[in-house]
Amino acid sequence: MGTVKTMEIDMLPGDLEFGVFSSEEIKRLSVVKIITGLTFDPLGHPLPGGLYDNLMGSYGRRMEPCSTCFNIQACPGHMGHIELNALVFNPFFIKLVQKMLSVFCLNCFKIQLKDHVCQILALQLRLIDAGYVVEAQELEIFKSEIVSQNEEHLVKLEGGDYVHPRIAAMFELLKKGKSNASNNTKTSCGIRSALVHAALQRVPFKKCIHCQKPLRNIRYLYRKLVYYITAAEMKNIMPEVQQTVGQNKSIFADECRKFLRQIYDNYPELLKLLFPLLKLNASGNICPVDIFFMDTIPVIPPKARPPNILHDQIVEHPQTGIYRAIIENNAVLRVVMKHLKGLREELPDEAQRVYESTRGKSPYEKLYNAWQSLQTSVDLLLDITASRDSPSNQGLKQVLEKKEGLIRKHMMGKRVNYAARTVITPDPNINVEEVGIPDIFARKLSYPVPVTPWNVAELRKMVMNGPDIHPGANYIQDEKGYTTLIPADNAAKRESMAKLLFNYPENGIKVVHRHVLNGDVLLLNRQPSLHRPSIMAHKARILPGEKTFRLHYSNCKAYNADFDGDEMNAHFPQSEVARAEAYNLVNVASNYLVPKDGTPLGGLIQDHVISGVKLSIRGRFFNREDYQQLVYQGLSHLRHKIKLLPPTILKPTVLWSGKQVLSTIIINLIPEGYSRINLHTQAKINSKQWVVSPPHVAACAALGGGDLCESNVIIHKGELLTGVLDKQQYGATTYGLIHCMYELYGGEVSTHLLTAFTKVFTSFLQREGFTLGVQDILVTANADAQRRKIVKESRNVGDSAVAAALELEEIPSLDVLVEKMEDAYIKDPKFRVILDRKYKALLDGYTNDINRTCLPDGLISKFPQNNLQLMVLSGAKGSMVNTMQISCLLGQIELEGKRPPLMISGKSLPSFTSFETSPKSGGFIDGRFMTGIQPQDFFFHCMAGREGLIDTAVKTSRSGYLQRCLIKHLEGLTVGYDMTVRDSDSSVVQYLYGEDGLDILKSKFFNTNFCTQFLALNYTSIIHSKELQNIKDEQTLLKISRHVKKFANGIINVWKNKFQERLREYGRHLLSFQEILLQK
Repeated sequence: MGTVKTMEIDMLPGDLEFGVFSSEEIKRLSVVKIITGLTFDPLGHPLPGGLYDNLMGSYGRRMEPCSTCFNIQACPGHMGHIELNALVFNPFFIKLVQKMLSVFCLNCFKIQLKDHVCQILALQLRLIDAGYVVEAQELEIFKSEIVSQNEEHLVKLEGGDYVHPRIAAMFELLKKGKSNASNNTKTSCGIRSALVHAALQRVPFKKCIHCQKPLRNIRYLYRKLVYYITAAEMKNIMPEVQQTVGQNKSIFADECRKFLRQIYDNYPELLKLLFPLLKLNASGNICPVDIFFMDTIPVIPPKARPPNILHDQIVEHPQTGIYRAIIENNAVLRVVMKHLKGLREELPDEAQRVYESTRGKSPYEKLYNAWQSLQTSVDLLLDITASRDSPSNQGLKQVLEKKEGLIRKHMMGKRVNYAARTVITPDPNINVEEVGIPDIFARKLSYPVPVTPWNVAELRKMVMNGPDIHPGANYIQDEKGYTTLIPADNAAKRESMAKLLFNYPENGIKVVHRHVLNGDVLLLNRQPSLHRPSIMAHKARILPGEKTFRLHYSNCKAYNADFDGDEMNAHFPQSEVARAEAYNLVNVASNYLVPKDGTPLGGLIQDHVISGVKLSIRGRFFNREDYQQLVYQGLSHLRHKIKLLPPTILKPTVLWSGKQVLSTIIINLIPEGYSRINLHTQAKINSKQWVVSPPHVAACAALGGGDLCESNVIIHKGELLTGVLDKQQYGATTYGLIHCMYELYGGEVSTHLLTAFTKVFTSFLQREGFTLGVQDILVTANADAQRRKIVKESRNVGDSAVAAALELEEIPSLDVLVEKMEDAYIKDPKFRVILDRKYKALLDGYTNDINRTCLPDGLISKFPQNNLQLMVLSGAKGSMVNTMQISCLLGQIELEGKRPPLMISGKSLPSFTSFETSPKSGGFIDGRFMTGIQPQDFFFHCMAGREGLIDTAVKTSRSGYLQRCLIKHLEGLTVGYDMTVRDSDSSVVQYLYGEDGLDILKSKFFNTNFCTQFLALNYTSIIHSKELQNIKDEQTLLKISRHVKKFANGIINVWKNKFQERLREYGRHLLSFQEILLQK
């Protein structure tokens, strides 16, 4: 007897191959043959040979043991099978079969490629499989017969063929048996797929290049393979049928299998190279191409399709209905086949009735329809989209694919415990890095804390409080891992459990699952998670009586969140390692910059911007009490003495400026031992806005301080000297104050500064107030009169615009103009574009004149007293377009970049005349919101608004799918220790990350002249004195040199020894390639 070879099992697989079960393998895996579509008897027991046969395993709440493995709950389920009476196509391969048949002759069964092309194609595929991708691509040119034979000295192969020396060299390379496995990457797979795709393209010939017989054009039509038969061919096949026109003939599965077997006999090696799947089935007794067809259907166990009970009736799983349809169609096919064989006497009366009810007039027609029904039911089992009806069921393909499939829903992502979800609401009173947690969540979520001598007293109090009183505990885990719920209604039992917490610690440690406490870290996430800061760690602040998460405004940009009903998820880390990562890596302070381009994510918005400008504007003063109160609002979290600044004005009363309030906060938040920040930058508000009279020469002009405008922000040693702080300084903007603090002192300091500014701005705005009135949008009488004059002129330019578009030298009468315009619309499709351009050129000048007249000089209330202008210029809310539409005019309405189109009647709206020339009829609105617009204007305005809404909706779904596609391709990229960027298969994508090796988050201040100036001003903060001492320390230098020497002598030498042979091989290949180039 021979010994059985044992298969070595590798627990770290290198690659993965998918195959197809043959009929014999399905029968070996199966435990029962399914012969009936019936499932249960009248008593509800599964029928033998039915779709819920007990041999396939237990399911649901049934307590009967499995008849195969005799388990109840532990039974994994066993497969059954259905034997079909006729061969059917595997629906996943039918398109592949069509492509194969389209490049082969169905008379001589030969491929429609010349022999030398087949030889080179096979050689290319073998080279790619061996890892020689470049060499395979070089052979593409030799597919041309002229190139392959254009050589004086052809080389004779072992088979007797004469080939080009380069092709012979490739055969020699493969003969050595060495494979270059490191080159098997996504790129090589893509090149291989392109070669196969090109080889399976339909040939342009009408006749076979080998036997000169006509080629069949095999088409995939309505999930069937068909080819066209002429009337003459039909007459030769069936003389009794009188047919005058040709028709499409369907190819049955058994007929197609005969074709493919003949093809495989002619080209076994080529087909295995084109379709590596055939290699897996080449070892059995069956022909490998039989995997494209099915005559045995596997039946999944009942555990995967359990029945439901509704109103005391058994409701079967929808997939069971598909299996029943297969069995029924199979039985109908068997009846029809017996009729064709002349065995109708053996059939019972019921079978006779089934035969008669089958669609079709003749027996052969009935056979075709029965086979087609069976094929359709098999298609539905594997892919439910084969049905034209709206399917409520799922095929095998739908079970696996897309968002609701097994892989994405249950493997790549799962439902998790220790998580909460609710609506988010804003709260300016909590810190930037905090999240407000409702107390109901704090009581439900728990964290496992081991009981130690240091925390036993605190944990006992929590156990005494129980699960309903915060801070309490939900359950206790003993030394053996068993958990005991802490009762909410039994104080005595809670007390006894608390006393036994630390008894006999030598036997093991108990674990108490306590409530969420203030300062615990939670991961906050808003979907869709499109970038890394979509998940950040926040410290919990428990809010009694609340029902929603409370979030700081500055986090909105990172999560792309607003407060119109958005919901977010909170996840509570369950180990110390996870908590450590959350506190130090995923925290808000460490995610201040977006990884995309290093721009800031956190910043203050809207009311806080207004408050910041009003607080820091020149002329804002406070007495001692107000100054100290505002400073305390911003620095209430500090636990040490606060450094205060001396007052700005001493007489007649002691006063501090608003700039000093902000300076005090900045100075106190800079860490001890670091130099204070110096910053020279610009505010968002332009310097022109501050000019009310010609500037005079400043007293400090000789010292270089001549320009003391409020738009120039100068911070010297932490003190704000000139300029207002607006959105440019504490919004989500680059090179603002917060960004510079982050660069100098780190994320913790910049986050504390944002929090402090939020609180002081909120407190100041509550005292100061802010509103928007009619006075902020009114224009002066002179400006209004000038505006009316320009509007009146603009209403008369329509005729001149049309005449210019028609290229007329003089403006004719209105009737003639309308007639010519109508002809131009009919004859010239580009006339609309030309006319729109002429109108736009004329009307843009009038629009600009009106805007210049009214804004900003024409307003009654000027900046900074004008609150609307203050909002727009400081970046708090709104834009200049909003102010223009309120006080000036709405301007030209555009739909898809054009003026509103004309109807078939020549009108843009029914209220206008046909081919009217006035700008108003073309969507030019000279009205404004302040004084109202007319109904026609309102209609045009609504058209543009609707277009904007639709564009937003369409772009959201498209950009979301595009982002997903990009990220799925990029998610495998990693930066290695050799600084290369590599894909999941270790193929090099970049030799240096970003082609320069710079970290985006740490290199933002290398870009502009401003950055250089800023770093020069703050060099003492960047190079800390302690770090300088460490660098100069001889002991530290000695340790560094030892480490470098060890690394150089050890790891690098090991790498060289390991890969030296491969490097030499690469060198030899390169030299041989250079020799070939020189010969050419």
